[in-house]
Amino acid sequence: PANAAGAGARGGGGGPPHGAVERLLTLPFVLIDTVLTLGIRIIGGIFGRVGRFLPPGLRRGLRGPASAAANMTRPPRSEDPTAASREFIAALEAEFPDGAGALPPFLACSVKDAVRASQQQFKLLFVYLHSAEHPATSSFCRDVLRAPAFGAALEEHYLAWGGDVKSTDAFQLSRSLRVSTYPTIAVLSTVGGSRTRVVAMLANPITLEQAVSALAGAVNDHGAQLVAARADEAERATERRLRDELRAEQNAEYERALAEDRAREEKLRLEAEAAERAERERLEAEEAAR
Repeated sequence: PANAAGAGARGGGGGPPHGAVERLLTLPFVLIDTVLTLGIRIIGGIFGRVGRFLPPGLRRGLRGPASAAANMTRPPRSEDPTAASREFIAALEAEFPDGAGALPPFLACSVKDAVRASQQQFKLLFVYLHSAEHPATSSFCRDVLRAPAFGAALEEHYLAWGGDVKSTDAFQLSRSLRVSTYPTIAVLSTVGGSRTRVVAMLANPITLEQAVSALAGAVNDHGAQLVAARADEAERATERRLRDELRAEQNAEYERALAEDRAREEKLRLEAEAAERAERERLEAEEAAR
C-alpha cells in the first residue's frame, strides 16, 4: 500500500497540507471521530460482504487491516495518560530489548506534556503511533526504531513520544493526524509560534532511510530557528541569573546592615540599662549612708 501520510521525507507527497493539519489539530475530537468512524464503518461493511467471495489467502491478508480499522472506530476508555505512557514504554522495551541499538528515549507523559516539554526546551517532537496488530509494526520497531542511525538522528534536536493507539492519548492524536495505517511517525514543532505544527509525517511502509531523512529534513528546515530560540533563551536565562545574583547580593547587604543596626541598638540599650542600674545603686547607697 502507498504511504498514507506522504512519502516525502519532509511530510510531502500525498499527506494533508500543513495548514489543513494545523486547523485539524484545533477541531474538537468529537467531530473528527464522527466523520472518520462513519467512513471506516462503511468501508468495513463493504469488505465484510465482499470478503466472503475472496480466496482464503487474500481474506487472511485483509484481516489485519480490517481489524485495525475496526479498532479505530472504538475509542479506548479514559485513562491516566502518564500511566498509559509508562506501560507502553515498558511493553515496547520488553518486546524489543536492546540489541543492535536502543529504542528512542520516549517521554513517560501525556502527549500534551510532551509538546509542552519540546516547547520549553526548543526542540522538535518526534511522535510514534504504535499498533501491535499491524503486521509491519514488529519489523519497524526492530529495524528502524532500534537502528543506531535513527537514534543518532534524534539526539540533538528532538524529544520523543510514543503511544499505543489503544490508549486514549495516542488514539486521539491518530485521529487528529488522520492516520489510516500503522506504524506512523510524525515530527511536531511549536517553534516560531504557540500552535503545534506537523512538519513531517510518514506512514507504513517506512524504511530506515526514509525515517532518518525525514528527521534530518525537519532539522534542516527548522534547526536554525531552534538554535536561535535556544540562544535567545540562554541569553534571557543569563540575564535572569545576573539579576537574581544582584538581588541576592543586595538582599544580603541589606540583611548585614540591618543586623549591624540591630547589634548597635542592642549595645546602646544594654549600656543605657547598665548606666541606669549604676545610678540607681548609687542613689540607694547614698540613701543608706544618711
